[in-house]
Amino acid sequence: MKLISIPLITILTILLVEQAHASPKVTQAALINFKVNDVTVLAVEELGKSPALLVLKGNEIIYSAQFGEHFVATEEFAYTNSFLRFKSFNIEGLLSPILLAVAAAPGGSDEGFEIKIISEKDGKITLLNPDPIFITIQEGIFLKYISSKYGHGMITWNFQWDAAHYGPYKYEICIYRWDRKNQNLVLLKN
Repeated sequence: MKLISIPLITILTILLVEQAHASPKVTQAALINFKVNDVTVLAVEELGKSPALLVLKGNEIIYSAQFGEHFVATEEFAYTNSFLRFKSFNIEGLLSPILLAVAAAPGGSDEGFEIKIISEKDGKITLLNPDPIFITIQEGIFLKYISSKYGHGMITWNFQWDAAHYGPYKYEICIYRWDRKNQNLVLLKN
């Protein structure tokens, strides 16, 4: 029997490349000071899995949010992977700070986004948007003071497909008013 000699450096390189490919990665981190909780927020991504947002107080995870299964790279788009980014905002009239987390799923002719609006309510980190927010590059959200009629809140606009390709621009508009008493966003009937 003939022994094959493989240099140790080759074996280590192969193992390290496989480990780097398979392990979760923190792609963004920030310290955020809520009224009660001073936390570390992490965006975690792993190839072949949907991204996750982790909120830590010390070494304890006090809140986590997983983004949709549709954000996992499919065989068709195996060369892409979803990614997650976040930013905190102080918006007058709403809980402060607001943490806006956006996961992006690259596609062929479009890109999908999932948005979560997170803040501290009664001392706990919680999701503020009542419904899941999924948008594409034709759509969006506005989170701020809307008008004297609606006060503070959120507006989303969703493109309405008319055919297989883009046609005249038609959108469904949803308006959410900020309910100060219950500290949440309430969908208004259009």
